[in-house]
Amino acid sequence: MTYRDPGADHYEEQYRSRVLASLKRRAKSLGFVLQAVPCDAEVAVS
Repeated sequence: MTYRDPGADHYEEQYRSRVLASLKRRAKSLGFVLQAVPCDAEVAVS
């Protein structure tokens, strides 16, 4: 069996998943719910 480096993209995807799960848990503990914003939606700042 040879070692195969999964690459930076794999690491970044795992990191993003861990951060998102952590944020969801933290929001829930504070009484909030996270909602995803569609990527193609325009963001308006007021």
